[in-house]
Amino acid sequence: MKLTYGLLAAMALAPLVPTATSAASAATAAPHLRAVDAGTSCKSWKITGKWLSVASNGYSDTFNIAQRGTHLSGTATIPADEAVNSGYSTGTLTGTLKGGAFNIVVIWAPRKSDGVRLHGKYTGRVVAGHVVKGLATDLTTKPTPAPGTWTGYGPTVCLKK
Repeated sequence: MKLTYGLLAAMALAPLVPTATSAASAATAAPHLRAVDAGTSCKSWKITGKWLSVASNGYSDTFNIAQRGTHLSGTATIPADEAVNSGYSTGTLTGTLKGGAFNIVVIWAPRKSDGVRLHGKYTGRVVAGHVVKGLATDLTTKPTPAPGTWTGYGPTVCLKK
């Protein structure tokens, strides 16, 4: 089963913003799916841990996020079968989480075909168990193509209501 959210925003994003391509990937995300109480808000989140990304371009990636205050760091990986198409499989991430505003940049390892290091910007809003309203932008290609959409699934702890 292939999960796809939205239409492919731009072919240029296909190698950049990897998504869940199998039932196994979808099952991995399932434990993090939680109902969000519309009446509850959180002003500060802790999101340390493993996050599965589901993007609109047919790729998936996993973010392993470490958090210190509002600063995020960690690694990004994509499955081996997707790495064949993209030409890379790992990257480093840095960014911030201020309130619910999620903002990271992933710098992928050099692409095997040409040595280019792709930079992808991922933004969105943290809610219980998710990053929603996500946009993923290819920062390498000029002019910058339109962003794709993505959703993240991972551990969330509300630190301050």
